[in-house]
Amino acid sequence: MLCKKCHTEMTVMQEDNVSGLICPKCGWNIITTKIDDIMLDTQLYQLFVLKNEHINRNQIRILSKISGMRSVFLWRKRLRG
Repeated sequence: MLCKKCHTEMTVMQEDNVSGLICPKCGWNIITTKIDDIMLDTQLYQLFVLKNEHINRNQIRILSKISGMRSVFLWRKRLRG
C-alpha cells in the first residue's frame, strides 16, 4: 500500500495488540487494535497446583502471565490423610 501523503511504500508495524502500516518517509500511518477475548474477561479465577510436584521458575512465570500479576504467591497446604 502506498502512503496517501507522499506515495511511498508503507511498512507493516506490529506491537502487542496494535498493528498497522506506517510510512518510513513521512511517518503517516494507519493503525488498528485487536484485544484478545481473554484480556476482556472480567471473571475471577483461582489457580491451583495439584500434586506435590516441584514448580520451576518457568512455570511460575506462566502462572504470573496468566493471572496478570507481576508476582505469584505459592504456598503448600498440608492435607490430612
